[in-house]
Amino acid sequence: MASLELDPASGRYRVRFRYDGQAYKRSLRTKHRRQAMATLGQVEETLRLLELGMTKLPDKVETGDFIISGARSRRKKLPYSPVRTLSDLFRIYQEELPPGAKEERTLEGERLHFKHLLRHLKPTTKTATLSGGNVQRYVELRSKDKYRDRFVGPDTIKKEISTLRLVWNWAKKQGYLDALPPVDRIIYPKRDEKTPFMTMAEISRMIERGGISEHRETELWESLYLTKEEVVEFLLDVAKEKREPFVYPMFVLVAHCDSPRLTDTVRDGFHAATARA
Repeated sequence: MASLELDPASGRYRVRFRYDGQAYKRSLRTKHRRQAMATLGQVEETLRLLELGMTKLPDKVETGDFIISGARSRRKKLPYSPVRTLSDLFRIYQEELPPGAKEERTLEGERLHFKHLLRHLKPTTKTATLSGGNVQRYVELRSKDKYRDRFVGPDTIKKEISTLRLVWNWAKKQGYLDALPPVDRIIYPKRDEKTPFMTMAEISRMIERGGISEHRETELWESLYLTKEEVVEFLLDVAKEKREPFVYPMFVLVAHCDSPRLTDTVRDGFHAATARA
């Protein structure tokens, strides 16, 4: 993996190694073989950790320097930034956003997203340590929250993550953050399936049992479908109404758009309505 050699000109040791298909050579700046051997072992251990995925190259660090340092090289420290935590990020974004830059309704939506993001990701979370794993955990926790007796859907969660991405990119452009927003490759839950269609009798029985919120009751009625007899009864009621001539045929078309033929009763009602015209 790595090897030592003695520079005959300086009498100092240097190390050679390969990583990711590239050859590296570095002077160890020592004439003592024991010290050189210790560094050689350090280099081989770093290469092993990289190969196993137990460590990775930091951004903005030269590969050879990182390996020879025993994985102790770090990128240069950024200048002081007021954005240290998620709470800092959202607060400074709101403070520095120019008045009138966004509609008030948009700002209200962002503030609501900040509230949920901080609740699950925690206000004191360091921006430097926030990872995709943290964001994925947020998605899992958020999907267990309920709103109006229903679990929060994936579309809502995606909007919240999009807000995090937007604010993070703003901070990066301002020089407050260095890394990209950790929101890529996030897996979202599947969309909630709509309530299956039910008859009026089925919906009425569910409501009579109790324990259903007003919002849920509205959803149930949105899933109503009429039986053949109920459709006929409804159309007959429409035919009796003194409306414009086109009204009854319009209802018939909608009610039977998937039916190959109309019932005799409905047809009679149709003729009666058109005769009045």
